[in-house]
Amino acid sequence: MELYLQVHANNLGLWRDILLARYGSLFPSPYLGGRPNDFTGVSLWWKDVSLLGDSTVTCSDWFSDGMIRRVGNGRETAFWFDPWLGSVPLKNRFQRLFQVSEQCLNLIGDMISWVQGEWNWDFRWKRELSLEEFDLAHDLMQVVTQSPTLGVEDSWVWKYDPSGRFSVRSAYLTLTGSEVVSDPNPLLSRVWKSWAPSKVIVFSWQLLQDRVATRQNLLRRRVIRDISDSFCALCGVSVESVDHLFTSCDSIFPVWYKLVRWLGFQFVSPNSIIGLFEGFLGFSVNRKFRLGWMLIWHAAVWSIWNS
Repeated sequence: MELYLQVHANNLGLWRDILLARYGSLFPSPYLGGRPNDFTGVSLWWKDVSLLGDSTVTCSDWFSDGMIRRVGNGRETAFWFDPWLGSVPLKNRFQRLFQVSEQCLNLIGDMISWVQGEWNWDFRWKRELSLEEFDLAHDLMQVVTQSPTLGVEDSWVWKYDPSGRFSVRSAYLTLTGSEVVSDPNPLLSRVWKSWAPSKVIVFSWQLLQDRVATRQNLLRRRVIRDISDSFCALCGVSVESVDHLFTSCDSIFPVWYKLVRWLGFQFVSPNSIIGLFEGFLGFSVNRKFRLGWMLIWHAAVWSIWNS
């Protein structure tokens, strides 16, 4: 395990040089099933190392969940295969776009360029995109907001240790549930497990991180100049923040109240979107109903935004 992290996280050392000489490029990373050509011609030892943390061969995906890809210059991070935006690779989030991409094996640094003082993404497709795929490409651009950092190398970070380095002790504490360092926002991964359309799921993911174009955010970005134009479009009383528009607005609060009553629950709505999402998830006690519960959540927030 520590050898695996040394190879993938530190990008240096004698062992890494030996493995590169024997097996060629390590990218796209075999981490999370990223090796595109299976394991033809490799030793059983290297196959075992490559599959550490792969949910197809282990009882749980605890190792994958503990790893975060920190993007520097983007020269060693696979755009589609590596989980550099959350815990789910983009090839899983946007499967249709991945299937028509001409850049399936490209690194981030190969797909972005510095032009006239700003970063520009360069996506190439095998054919002209359909209208639905064009909408997905727009959603992808909304998700890909993190740009490379010149002069900084890419790295793997172990999130269960403050130093970012893997240790047997931190892994043991993680598996036993003792003194585990929690994910800054562990609820976000739940958003993607839904039957809702991709653009709705992407919107919900952005909403929970306060990345949608509310009037408050437009004011912060100076799209709106006058503070008087930042008040809620529905009630006109308070500044239109994510928390106000989706939870505490007098025009929206009854929506959640009636929805929860319709589902057969009593619920005191919190004044934050994260608190509302966490409470909503708490209703879905039975795993069998979680997908349906998430579909209701996505439909509700999407309807509110488009009302």
